[in-house]
Amino acid sequence: LPRFLYLMKHVPEECPILVSNDSFTSKYFGLLPEAQQKRLLRWPGPGTVFKANRVYIANEGPYCYTSLSNPFTAGISTHFHPTVVSLVRETFANQQPPRAPSSSSLKVIIIQPEAGTFPAYADHNALVKELELVNNVTTTVFTGVGTLREHIELFSHADIVIGPHGTGFTNLVFCKPGTGVIEIGWDGKAEKEMDNMYYRLAMGLSLRYRLVIGKGE
Repeated sequence: LPRFLYLMKHVPEECPILVSNDSFTSKYFGLLPEAQQKRLLRWPGPGTVFKANRVYIANEGPYCYTSLSNPFTAGISTHFHPTVVSLVRETFANQQPPRAPSSSSLKVIIIQPEAGTFPAYADHNALVKELELVNNVTTTVFTGVGTLREHIELFSHADIVIGPHGTGFTNLVFCKPGTGVIEIGWDGKAEKEMDNMYYRLAMGLSLRYRLVIGKGE
């Protein structure tokens, strides 16, 4: 997605953007402003060839920290430059209308790990109960259920996001600047070292990040 948005911003407006045509990409492209959707050229699949006089392609250099090695991503860079990460928020989260303040309470999202998966932590339910007892705090447990539009709305209005290291934190790209982030990590072993991708994501988006280290197997 950052690669696509980078191209969209920098190539000439008359140039269409060739994209894959699948359910994963469609859920994002379907939320783009109409003017950007008109620039999409969906690839039907193998056997289809497009002829062009000039081709633009997003290499690693313009938008990633290429000097940093990252062994945890199967060759896919997670070292996106802050200006590129911000394109995602500008494109999607900024479409959300301001929510009328119903109370002065802090809106806290607790990311629930999928049962039986790694990483996880033992005290998730206890954490939820403790936060529900705190005055002026409204908690929402995020399970990943719902539409992308609902996820954007939820995270764009959050004050604090808490959860274990995992894919739920990709929704940080929809958080407003200054949102608090508490990531629950682990001390780890050599074969299960923890990537700092969500720290870098939070820093690039001007979020207030803290890491809590747990111990265990």
